[in-house]
Amino acid sequence: VVAPGSIASILGVNLAGSYEVGRENPLAQTIQGVTVRLQNRYLPLVFVSPQQINLQVPGDLPEGDYKLAIKW
Repeated sequence: VVAPGSIASILGVNLAGSYEVGRENPLAQTIQGVTVRLQNRYLPLVFVSPQQINLQVPGDLPEGDYKLAIKW
């Protein structure tokens, strides 16, 4: 469970080519060609690495279950 507006982590393997921190303001929607999509929205990314992606959960996201699409 994550709260709207919070920072969430996705853990895995081969999520990105290397570690890179995105810009701070506004957060980037693409870092190293990595995007994370929730329905029709591209989520703001904090950083990407081969094992982890940190992103900001939309502040207006209603409670519920969602699937994310990660593209690299």
